Amino acid sequence: YLFPLPNTGPANSITNIYTVNFPTAISSNQTDFRVDQVISGTQTAFFRFTYKNKQGASAPTGSALIGSIIQPELDMAMTGAHNWVLTSHMVNEFRAGYSKSDTSNSYGTTAAQYASEMGLTSYLSQAPPAGNAVPNFKISGFQSTGTNTSSVSQTSTLQFLDNMTWTHGNHTLKFGVDYRYLTALYTNVFASSRLGQYTFNNSVTKSLVGNAFGAFLLGIPDSTQISTVLNPDSNGFAGSYAAFIQDDWKVTPRLTVNYGMRYEYHPMFNDANHNTANFLPNYSSIQNGVFVNGAVVIPNEATSLVNPAFAQSLSPMPILTASQAGLPDSLRYTQKTDFAPRIGFDYRV
Repeated sequence: YLFPLPNTGPANSITNIYTVNFPTAISSNQTDFRVDQVISGTQTAFFRFTYKNKQGASAPTGSALIGSIIQPELDMAMTGAHNWVLTSHMVNEFRAGYSKSDTSNSYGTTAAQYASEMGLTSYLSQAPPAGNAVPNFKISGFQSTGTNTSSVSQTSTLQFLDNMTWTHGNHTLKFGVDYRYLTALYTNVFASSRLGQYTFNNSVTKSLVGNAFGAFLLGIPDSTQISTVLNPDSNGFAGSYAAFIQDDWKVTPRLTVNYGMRYEYHPMFNDANHNTANFLPNYSSIQNGVFVNGAVVIPNEATSLVNPAFAQSLSPMPILTASQAGLPDSLRYTQKTDFAPRIGFDYRV
């Protein structure tokens, strides 16, 4: 199913015996447009839109038999601005923008089909992942069957900015605010190891078999690994805030001094699926009469998402909810002292 029959090379060779060319055509449709409007003698505005829809494919990184990897991509960005001369000394600029990028990977056969046809289903600790995945057989000296899986990635940023410029005497002051809202969705994590990873490298079977490929034919791996996942998707979101003020002060006809301050506040990402965890290295507790350093903390709504195998591997280390640990649902405190002062000068020789 995953190792192709030879189609090239000497009859007695066991390496470099299969060659295939994969079509990797890319079709891209894209458009850009911009509209400018003079509203009045003191107001102008513009709007710009960019869109790209790309359909493409690439060769697989593992087994050639899974076929081409289909990789569509959709990108979009739009922005608008309004400029207003309020007085002869004051100008305001407002901007808003939104950008989005969606990508995915997929191919022909599903993980459930591979697991069924290869007789793995009854040995898996949970159902095969949704979409595409193959078990990864790694044999020393041979192409591995690979880690190609289907997945979706969707990210976006929404941004609002407002800047005010005020000229007064020898001073030109500028101040403004910046707000951004970010999202990031990633799906089907660990799909490549949920059907198992089987390694044949002679590290254990050397004295028993003596040949990695021979151990593979006998079905005696040197190591195996499998992942279990209760929620395969993460869906992060966060806001971001900033404000600044600066002054260009023309001290003399030759000397200009500029100085200012910027403040930024970046709250930690939350997950709409509550699919996050954090480690507390300084937490100490007594568990069943045993002194334990460290703890894992999860969102308050995530108790049903804790994988029993994960909890068992940590035991006796406790798993706490955010409220039990005294933390917000983002599982981390946010830095609130991000001040950035700046100063400089220009001198006309």
